[in-house]
Amino acid sequence: MKFKPNPRFLSVVPQFIYTVFTIPLELRPKFFDPKKVRELRGGLWKMLQKEYGALFGFEATHPIAEEHPETFHPHLNFLWTQKPGHRPFIDVERLRGKYQKILGYHSTVNLYSQYSNKIPQIWKWCQYITRVFPSLAKWCGPSKWYGKYPKSDQKESCICPECNTKIYTLGYVDSYAYESYSRYGWKVGTDPPWLND
Repeated sequence: MKFKPNPRFLSVVPQFIYTVFTIPLELRPKFFDPKKVRELRGGLWKMLQKEYGALFGFEATHPIAEEHPETFHPHLNFLWTQKPGHRPFIDVERLRGKYQKILGYHSTVNLYSQYSNKIPQIWKWCQYITRVFPSLAKWCGPSKWYGKYPKSDQKESCICPECNTKIYTLGYVDSYAYESYSRYGWKVGTDPPWLND
């Protein structure tokens, strides 16, 4: 099937991140229960929002892999985009650590993440993610949409919502870098108004 680019789609969502969270072999029996899978997918989405600025996403859980369709191999596929101002090339090792913490698992976890703004690649991901598993439909549950679809490609207003002061962006600082700067008392400019309350 050939994909014909939709101009609105291109203007609204120019980039996606595709992330696959595979459940480790030792923990798979725990995830025979669909409720546990739903809890995990909700926890992962909240983590993507908090740590990586996830704005809008689609998730589908697959119970098996293509290589071994007879083996229970659950993995959660997220196709998501970030809020403006977030770096698309995420730190996969840090993401892996967050995933381990959510699972409560201390060994290595299998995680795959890739960024693309190429329409053929995004279309390929969509085709893979939306595969159906009729005999396992009750376990998989419905695919899940998260966040709100952006209405239009709006430019950042650069106005502080608290004090209406113009904001000048000089670069991007990761949340963990900001935390370490704060720990040592380093500052650039003035504190945001909500810290002075």
